[in-house]
Amino acid sequence: MTGSSILLGALLVNAACTLALGAALHWAHLPWSAPFVLLPVFFFLITVLLERWQLGAIEKGSQFVQRFMAGMAIKFMLTLMLLLVLLFTTPQEVRLPLALAFAGFYAVHLVYHTVRMYRILRAGGR
Repeated sequence: MTGSSILLGALLVNAACTLALGAALHWAHLPWSAPFVLLPVFFFLITVLLERWQLGAIEKGSQFVQRFMAGMAIKFMLTLMLLLVLLFTTPQEVRLPLALAFAGFYAVHLVYHTVRMYRILRAGGR
């Protein structure tokens, strides 16, 4: 697996999520404030870093399942901490849209990452 395919896949998924977020913000008459800008950046970075780390286990032939589960737990804890910080530091009127956008980003990236890792593992790490 090349680094460029990791970046391209994560970038495409992130771009689709960001476009959907932009449309939702426009429809709800909400501005692109800092918490909403942080979502695509955070999820892109964590997806790319996690995928590179987990692909290392496939390439080395080591314990992929343990690394995959540990990565998912780490991602969950980091995203939960970020969500709590964002919810406690944003104005009341932005909290619900932010939480919904956050949940959407999390779900899409979780499905993307899980399906991608499954396909790579089934293909023998190629």
